[in-house]
This record gives sequence, C-alpha cells and structure tokens, in this order.
Amino acid sequence: MLVKLPQNTKIVSVGETQLKGASNFQVREVVLTWEEQGPNQTFVQYYKGELTGDRAAEGDALSEGDYVEATIKVGGKIWEGSDPNGYFNSKEIFKITITHPTEDTPKEDLPF
Repeated sequence: MLVKLPQNTKIVSVGETQLKGASNFQVREVVLTWEEQGPNQTFVQYYKGELTGDRAAEGDALSEGDYVEATIKVGGKIWEGSDPNGYFNSKEIFKITITHPTEDTPKEDLPF
C-alpha cells in the first residue's frame, strides 16, 4: 500500500548509502518529520525510511531542512525460518521530491 505523507514533510537527516548482503544491495536511510494538528495540541511525527536500490542515489540531492513531497510503501512479510515465525515491516520511501529546498541543497551545474 502506498501512503502519501502530509505537505509539510521535512527532511531531518540523510544517511550515507550502505551496501547490504552478498549482492551489495544499496540502502540509504532518510528521516522525515511533519506536524499533525490534534484537537488540543500539535503532534510532531517522525518516520525513518529507506531509499533502496537505484533510488539510493536520489539522496544525493536531499539536504536537512528541505521540504518534500513523499510517498512511503507500507508492507510486511513473514520470516518463516524462526520458531515461532517472525514478522517484519518494510520502511521504503517509494517517491520523494523536493518542494522547498534549503540553502544547503546541492544545485545542478549549469552549462553556462
């Protein structure tokens, strides 16, 4: 299932790309935050997700403080090798686009 995060989502941190397993699968951790208004107070939410595979390189364009549009992929699997069986959830960032960059956001080199 895909879930779109609120418009006020902001980047807290972007980790370095890690290589996992024998196949050197690329994984990059990104922490996002946003505020939700409750009936009597504002709640600050955090989400620690991952850019995986070829999308790990997308983290190069992200900076702490950037506001983004983000969609996360919610899912889970069963680990059938343990006793009792275990369960785990994915934390994949399916899509992320900068909407309001910070001054630290890398700019593309212009040809002129």
